[in-house]
Amino acid sequence: MFTVPYYEGHRRIRRRFSDLSEARTEAGLAAIKPANGDPEARKLKGHDHTDYVRAMQKLRG
Repeated sequence: MFTVPYYEGHRRIRRRFSDLSEARTEAGLAAIKPANGDPEARKLKGHDHTDYVRAMQKLRG
């Protein structure tokens, strides 16, 4: 089971996938929002920020 957490505005989204490829696709789409300047998506706090950084490192590695 793979979980992809991210924010849409002020709402936290946690999607679960049984397939790693689908989880990676969703994580990639979620990561595009901050890259495109979505100010709400950049407001990750605490463990959410750490989880995001680690997830992106795993996806790149």
